[in-house]
Amino acid sequence: MTRPVQHLANAVVLTGPALADTYYLICAGIRYTRRNGYTPDRFRALQETLGNAAAAAAHPRHRDDAPTPEIAHSPPDELIGAQEAAHMLGLSKRQVQRIARSLDGRLAAGRWVFDRAAVAAYHAHRKAS
Repeated sequence: MTRPVQHLANAVVLTGPALADTYYLICAGIRYTRRNGYTPDRFRALQETLGNAAAAAAHPRHRDDAPTPEIAHSPPDELIGAQEAAHMLGLSKRQVQRIARSLDGRLAAGRWVFDRAAVAAYHAHRKAS
């Protein structure tokens, strides 16, 4: 089993909880610097990189090999919630949340929203497979 923090010659490798903790601390540091009147621009790239890595590592057991459909984003009235996407796909709401990134989903006010066209394209691709 690998350790969550590994020190190399001039690099540090973060995995598991250490990666999530580091991302949290960077976000807290950005909030602190903004609150004290400084611009946190120099930390943005680090925050984005750690956020992407933490999101990718969050669900390592889930493997969804369906390609993300290439579509234009729908207007706001074409956005649907996880429950409606689940109904369209014949899945549970939780299963839809697990594959949300493959469905081009995004969090809005703490809830997953999806483009109706992306869900339909994903469903068509799954039926064809």
